[in-house]
Amino acid sequence: MSKASLLTATFGKLLVNRPIKLGNTSGPVVSTVPAPVAVSNTSATLTTTQVLSGVIKSTPAAAITLTLPTAAALLNLFPRAVVGDSFQLSVVNLGASSGNNVTIAGGTGMTLVGYAVVLASADGSGSGNFLLRFTNVTQGAAAVEVTRVS
Repeated sequence: MSKASLLTATFGKLLVNRPIKLGNTSGPVVSTVPAPVAVSNTSATLTTTQVLSGVIKSTPAAAITLTLPTAAALLNLFPRAVVGDSFQLSVVNLGASSGNNVTIAGGTGMTLVGYAVVLASADGSGSGNFLLRFTNVTQGAAAVEVTRVS
């Protein structure tokens, strides 16, 4: 019989309060995540709230660019962040016509690594997964590396 407990842990300066599973840990791990955020189907700058949702979806009728918020704006949300703290962002392109691609652009203080274009697919199943990792957490010099992982 498994029990749920609340774990308070500190990783670097980031405080995490998450339920953990004690006892039988062979069952699936389930977590609660926000609903995917549908964004404008035109070029836009994403808000920090949209990015932190973890999943962005768009149905563009033409090629668009989604610009991430600045590294400083993200750092303001994580005042205890340390270098190496990271989170994931998935971008789903529901555009079904060739060329209706979604390009991810970095905001100020961001460096993109890998292919930043999420291609449209005939069946509307294009997607890209990105890891956003703090590389500098100094106020006024915040930096985030955005790496395409799949």
